[in-house]
Amino acid sequence: MLILHEVYNYEKSSLYLCGLADRRQWRPLRKRVLLQVTGGKITSIDRFDSFNCPNPHYVTDLSHCTILPPLVDSHVHLSMSGTIDKRARQPQLEAGYKESARVITRHIHYNFTHGVLGVRDGGDGKGHVLRYKNEDMGYKKNPVVLKASVRAWQASW
Repeated sequence: MLILHEVYNYEKSSLYLCGLADRRQWRPLRKRVLLQVTGGKITSIDRFDSFNCPNPHYVTDLSHCTILPPLVDSHVHLSMSGTIDKRARQPQLEAGYKESARVITRHIHYNFTHGVLGVRDGGDGKGHVLRYKNEDMGYKKNPVVLKASVRAWQASW
């Protein structure tokens, strides 16, 4: 998985791609694409032309790759599992911050490895995810964008 802000955070670089799924265009796939990246952000998307190409020393040949937009999950509970088994759920509701932080880290990693680069956490009864987002250094090293709400009022019932 290619994360532009980590790998291509140089002043300026170019990527030659086999294809690009571009949601701004109503085409299924753009082929033979030259992506210009500046400071980790895509600044232009052009058709690749080998005769009118930027300096080859600054072009990374990814002609065997296709880039797709990342997935976003708009409702997760990173500190909980998806089980409805009360015996497993009760310890999760009672967990302290350190235990929850390990689970949150693992769940963020699972999202990342499956192409989910944006998550919105629905909250938990103790505000562990919000604390994790604000304090834990592991999150700041992770390319997954995390948005967290305040404590979930339902979880404290």
